[in-house]
Amino acid sequence: MAPRNQRKEIAQQLERASRKIVAAFTEHKLLDDEITAILHPGLMTCFDGLPSATSAAEHVHNLDTLSMGHPNWEAHVVNGCASARNGYGTVWLTINLTGLPDEGFENMEREAVCIMSWRKQGDGKWLLWEHRTWRGPGSFLLH
Repeated sequence: MAPRNQRKEIAQQLERASRKIVAAFTEHKLLDDEITAILHPGLMTCFDGLPSATSAAEHVHNLDTLSMGHPNWEAHVVNGCASARNGYGTVWLTINLTGLPDEGFENMEREAVCIMSWRKQGDGKWLLWEHRTWRGPGSFLLH
């Protein structure tokens, strides 16, 4: 097992990478190489009310389509925490959502909880392999 200070440094790196992914949604940059390079090809996702994905390509397509189709919908990280140990890392983010794409809800703000699970690859690179998001109270399905 890595020393505690090394685990803390890795956890901080994973949190920064997770925050970049959330920012890429709002900035319409999910297709940027910087983002796709940190996604495991077999990425699994589970989002309240949105299609699940079983590959990074499918996940990026789903979110990019949503982001580009609803340019006022934004996601901003409110806070986060992370841990890393034995080649696995988990990042918890609280996200504030604004500009929701449903008519009548445009001015509503809502928080979501996002859990991003990372794995260290044989070459030492960390990749996101699971991304789950729950919206909490006031959740509704998008049609």
